[in-house]
Amino acid sequence: MSTSFAALQSVLAGVSLRDSHRLGRRLEGARRIRKPEARAAVLDEIAAEAAKAKERVDARATRVPAVTYPEQLPVSQKKDEILRRYATTRS
Repeated sequence: MSTSFAALQSVLAGVSLRDSHRLGRRLEGARRIRKPEARAAVLDEIAAEAAKAKERVDARATRVPAVTYPEQLPVSQKKDEILRRYATTRS
């Protein structure tokens, strides 16, 4: 598996801030490795960890509950009016 620095950098944009910082530091360290084989091995490790981090972010996103409001609330009853007024003030 051959992974480039640019490809890994773009993957880090989709992971958590903690993982992005941690893996970004490892990526910067990998830039200093002179042996191509060793560099490729480290980049592959970072790519595998970045993939796991992305899976964690995706799994967490699927667990976010949908926001619902009971119809008895006044704000729920006037939802369409609120959306219409919001849209007119934004344009």
